[in-house]
Amino acid sequence: MINSSVAVLRHSIKSLILVGLLTMFGCAAVPGKPPWGSQIDVTPGWNKLGRAAANSLRDPLTWAPAAGALAFSIGDFDRDVSNWAQQEHPLFGGDPEAASDLLLGGVSTLYLGSALLADSGDGLAWRHNKIKGLGLGLTANLTTAGLSYGLKKTTRRTRPDASDRESFPSGHSSLAATNAALFSANLDALPLAPPARSILRGSGYALAWGTAWARVEAGQHYPSDVLAGLALGHFVARVAQETLLPTLHPATALDLRLDNDRLLVTLRRRF
Repeated sequence: MINSSVAVLRHSIKSLILVGLLTMFGCAAVPGKPPWGSQIDVTPGWNKLGRAAANSLRDPLTWAPAAGALAFSIGDFDRDVSNWAQQEHPLFGGDPEAASDLLLGGVSTLYLGSALLADSGDGLAWRHNKIKGLGLGLTANLTTAGLSYGLKKTTRRTRPDASDRESFPSGHSSLAATNAALFSANLDALPLAPPARSILRGSGYALAWGTAWARVEAGQHYPSDVLAGLALGHFVARVAQETLLPTLHPATALDLRLDNDRLLVTLRRRF
């Protein structure tokens, strides 16, 4: 079992190191890339929104946790894992709720730091592009928060600790996933070596999934709640990016197509 103070300190240092790396490497523009925020389309249309939603549903970081949430809801598996996590606290020790707040703050800080460090041009164009780029992130976060709140009020699932009936989905998990996806996309606008970009991208998602598990250990959510939250948050971020940007090449994508009565499945991963 990891003592809570050690866990909090370790993840705080990790977040600071990641932000420091971004500061070191994010001081110049990426050759061939337009200024960050400059390509955002504020009037994309419903057709583009529909395509973005369909593409986001095919993303493994959307459907895999959603499938996991469904699997956990079968039988007593959800409750059994929740009870075990609350009793054993295998990762976050005696204060997993504080750890979940810290990890959510960490991944949110990484997103905001990457947005501020990305090159957005000069002069008035810099300010205009930053406003548009940050507006995309704000839209995604507000949409995620709103959908999470609406689902909580609709499903009215009792939390494992019986504190209220707002267990499904996990708001912490959904917001963490949204910010991890936004951070991942922003990394492409920073002049990083491919290994550094991969490490940072993985670290952002690790913070999001760590946030989710900490909520389970804290007795605030069942595993299916946090998995649903992760799926929802990633879905919203991907939809916002694909709708408001002209082109998005996701870090992870699943392609399905029929060829001579055969179903071809292709998983693409960008590093």
